[in-house]
Amino acid sequence: MSTNKKIWTLIFTSSEAAINLYSILLVFQQTKGSGIINREDVKRITQWLRNIRRQISNIDKLSNDTHGPFRQRDMSPIIASLELDSRERSLMIYICKIIYEQLATPKGRLDWIKNQGQADYDFAVENYKTWLTVLENENAYQDSK
Repeated sequence: MSTNKKIWTLIFTSSEAAINLYSILLVFQQTKGSGIINREDVKRITQWLRNIRRQISNIDKLSNDTHGPFRQRDMSPIIASLELDSRERSLMIYICKIIYEQLATPKGRLDWIKNQGQADYDFAVENYKTWLTVLENENAYQDSK
C-alpha cells in the first residue's frame, strides 16, 4: 500500500500535552511559518489548531496563561488526537524534531525551565520523544477509509 493512503494518529494523553504542542503550532501560524515552513504547511497547521480546539474547548485560554512555572497544569487523562496523512505526518515530524532538538540544547532547556518550570520541561521532552517515535514508525498507521 502506498503511504498516501495511510493515516497516522498523534495522540494527546492529557490537556497539558495538547497545550504544549498547540502553543508551538500557534506560533508557527501567527508568524506565517517563520520562514521555516511554507504557506501550504501553515494552512495545515491552521487546520490542526481548529481540530485541537474542537476537542479541547478551553485550549486557547490554557495556552495563553502567563503564570509560567506557577501555572495550574491539567495532567488528567483525555482522549484527543490528530489524524495525519503522509504529507501531514512529514510536516509534524519536522516540527517535532525542531522542538525536540531545541529542547536538548542548553539554552533551550534553560529557557523552557525558566518560562515553564522543570516538570513542564521534562514532560515536554517526553511528549516530543514519544510523538517522534510513533510518527517515524512506518508501520504505526491505519489504512485510510
